[in-house]
Amino acid sequence: MTEKQKEQREKLSAQMDSLHLSSRALNKRLNGLVGDFDKVAGERLETRYNAIAADREKSYNTAATLALFVFLLAIVLYTLLHRDVNRCLRYRRELESSDLKNKELLQSRKKT
Repeated sequence: MTEKQKEQREKLSAQMDSLHLSSRALNKRLNGLVGDFDKVAGERLETRYNAIAADREKSYNTAATLALFVFLLAIVLYTLLHRDVNRCLRYRRELESSDLKNKELLQSRKKT
């Protein structure tokens, strides 16, 4: 009986050694797969981050260009309005001056 137990122990020990070696091989493969997965995930994350950064830069440039365009347009419109207002004031002064001269001429004709 002890002989049988000894044989069974040796068998169990051999099976345990075999399982241990298989387990080590599987762990090695799993570690490799996890490492590959991490690498791929890291590359995807970096690609996505770079795309987001590029989009952000493009949006910033677009907004800055638009702001500059609006500023320049405001300056042009202000200049045009200022010129038109000055022209209207000059015409008004000329008309008032002409009207005053006409009134003076009329008064001088009435006196004579």
